[in-house]
Amino acid sequence: MNSVYIACSFRTDRPITLPRVAQLREMGIAVTSRWIDTEEWGNPLGSGDAELCQRYARQDFEDIDRADAVLFFTDGVSFGKFVEFGYACAKAKPVLVVGRPASVFCFLPNVQRFATWESFMESIRS
Repeated sequence: MNSVYIACSFRTDRPITLPRVAQLREMGIAVTSRWIDTEEWGNPLGSGDAELCQRYARQDFEDIDRADAVLFFTDGVSFGKFVEFGYACAKAKPVLVVGRPASVFCFLPNVQRFATWESFMESIRS
């Protein structure tokens, strides 16, 4: 695996996700999620700007397309990450779930489950 897209909640998970992204990058794994490196994401839904919302959605799909796999964090509330999960499955991308399985879709054949971040990191180091 050379690259991953991070699917998690921007508002609630981003602070704990940033150090994890740094760990992946230190290992030479590219993170294709452009949203992870921006402070200005804000609240596109609250803005009422349909063009902005469409741009962000298209950008996320492009970032998933560029990734070898999708890294899906189950904690935190986000409806968007479930869309990203489904998109990845439809594209036959491997999905790596970190945390408690959030739905029956976490048991599909293309999905690997890891109880913790540490267990995921252990699996890619070996």
